[in-house]
Amino acid sequence: MKNLILLLIITSFLLAVLLSCEQQDDRLSPNPKPITTPAELSDALTDIYQDSDTPGFAISVVKHDALLYQESFGKADIAGNHIYTNQTIQPIGSISKTFVAAAIVKAIEQGYFS
Repeated sequence: MKNLILLLIITSFLLAVLLSCEQQDDRLSPNPKPITTPAELSDALTDIYQDSDTPGFAISVVKHDALLYQESFGKADIAGNHIYTNQTIQPIGSISKTFVAAAIVKAIEQGYFS
């Protein structure tokens, strides 16, 4: 369940970042090139970071309790020049209710509740 919530958070964040990009590019094309290596994922996320107004973010990809990828991009505090790390605490406030609701809907769809 933790992995599902993490996946929903990451997906929602990346969607928000992509939608905030002002330029139309290959990542938003109908047939984007699939990302198959950690280096390609880092390159794509670096491009997303550079094209957006997001000060910083971190990404973790977990599968079957194994950490497949973990990287951070940008600044946690621009004024203080603090780098965003995988341990940076990100206050998200009441938006977390949206993620919990989406996770519950997904769990219902997968038959975890009757």
